Amino acid sequence: MVRISLAHAAYFEADANYCNVVYFNGTRTMLPASLLSIEKLLATITNCHTGNYIRIGKRFIINKRFVSRITTVSYTHLRAH
Repeated sequence: MVRISLAHAAYFEADANYCNVVYFNGTRTMLPASLLSIEKLLATITNCHTGNYIRIGKRFIINKRFVSRITTVSYTHLRAH
């Protein structure tokens, strides 16, 4: 059994049928579970940390507490003229 600290997990990253937990200090732990199963597990846990996580695309579940800014990219300058 692998124990993880949700309070210190910055994000979860999909890696085929496995998932990496990346902590705020940069350490990583590989989990023998898919990102979907981690997402379902987070949804069933009823402690105070679970509301901090959000799925971003196919590869990531991030801890919103560690997001300091969001930058958007404009692709309009890439259009052919």
